[in-house]
Amino acid sequence: GLMSEAMMAVLEHGFAGLGLNRVEAHTDAANTRSVRMLRRLGFWQEGTFHDYFLEDGAFHDIALFVMLRRDR
Repeated sequence: GLMSEAMMAVLEHGFAGLGLNRVEAHTDAANTRSVRMLRRLGFWQEGTFHDYFLEDGAFHDIALFVMLRRDR
């Protein structure tokens, strides 16, 4: 939906306009909708930051997703 469209515009600006080589996205590993969207956009998961943040008395993992210029 809207987030995918916004992300495509940001990626286009980052790679074409700013000349970036790498874009990272960090998301809560349990947020399946965000993970699915990032994969659909062409990101791949490079790693996981285990117990990265504390929320509501529990630690949560962060998934690190990456897109490189050459992979577009």
